[in-house]
Amino acid sequence: MVEKFDKDDKGYLEWRKEHPNGYIVNYYWEPKLHRVNCGSLLNPIRKGLGLTNDYPKICSNNRSELESLPQEQVGGELTLCGLCFRS
Repeated sequence: MVEKFDKDDKGYLEWRKEHPNGYIVNYYWEPKLHRVNCGSLLNPIRKGLGLTNDYPKICSNNRSELESLPQEQVGGELTLCGLCFRS
């Protein structure tokens, strides 16, 4: 099941905790697919920004479900995060 978090940091952090093997699309600028434990997803906190206020997220335990989202929904072509999907 796909869940969207926009201006809901609390809900997003709860989802992350409950889905340690999940995937997240961070789609404000360039839509990127991340693993739930990717450190780059916490960068907004380090910069004093909200996690979902400026960077909405779409989350799922099913990677293919996120990869099949329409480009219009995520704002462009989905790419893999270079940090958490390194070979």
